Amino acid sequence: MPLPSKLEVTKAHAPTMVLSPRITGPRITAFAPIQQWFPIFNSPILPALLPMMFPPVKVKFSPIMDFLEIKMSLRILFDRTYPNLRMISKKRFKWLKELAGKGSVLIIGSGDKCEFYRNKFRESLLINSDVHNQFGVDIVFDAHNIPFKDNTFQLVYSSQVLEHTLQPWVVSKEINRVTKTGGFIHTEVPFCFPYHGQPYDFYRFTPEGLRLLFQQCELVRDEVISGGGSSSAYMLSESMINKFSGRYTRIISLFLTRFLLFWLKYTEYFDPTESKRRVGAAMNIAQTFKKDLMVRSSKDMLEEIRLRFA
Repeated sequence: MPLPSKLEVTKAHAPTMVLSPRITGPRITAFAPIQQWFPIFNSPILPALLPMMFPPVKVKFSPIMDFLEIKMSLRILFDRTYPNLRMISKKRFKWLKELAGKGSVLIIGSGDKCEFYRNKFRESLLINSDVHNQFGVDIVFDAHNIPFKDNTFQLVYSSQVLEHTLQPWVVSKEINRVTKTGGFIHTEVPFCFPYHGQPYDFYRFTPEGLRLLFQQCELVRDEVISGGGSSSAYMLSESMINKFSGRYTRIISLFLTRFLLFWLKYTEYFDPTESKRRVGAAMNIAQTFKKDLMVRSSKDMLEEIRLRFA
């Protein structure tokens, strides 16, 4: 029996639907307590604002919008509210697109961003991957054993993946193996970030720790994706949410803390551009490597990071 096509796999094994952005049908149950306790949510103006605040999101079907979907909607809302976040992301992917050129690109841990990556790397041969097929990726595999030949990809990209792997040093070797000599590796990892994705959350990474995973690569770029302001807001928000066990009280706590603490991330404008003080409380960091097969000692790599953040 031949293997099913990509479209058939998507339909058969990862049923999804686009939920309406309005508070009707499945969404009314989740927002009912908020509408009851905060009269502003009963205003006739709200339905007109909802398409802008909560655009349709592709999620696994459920008759009741769960906690994760509300969190995703709030994230989209805040990303729309802060143009600087979109601008930073746009610049980063423009640079990565130049590195990839028309070569092949492997995304490890695409999650629900398959279409996002396809749009960013339109001129490249892109392969979306993950450990499950919930969102219709191109291939499913365990990153500890990547099923591609050596020197296959011009760019291998992973974001918020290594902390969820059992042995990130094995994954980094696999990533290095499938990257072409002269190709690039871009990885983003959390530093000051709450425990998440239980029970598959194993590690946090400093710049030095991340650098040591890619011994046969040149460090091209080292950056802070989200600084101390973002980590402070997120930690405080999670602390408040976890004081409650009820579903609705957690949803309301999430909603309120996101609005009350959003301003903290703007304090990052006062952070130094390149300094260990900026990294000290960073929420997420990223490093971009170029595979050159030169063997480096741990001492040399640590000194490299020290000089970058002197």
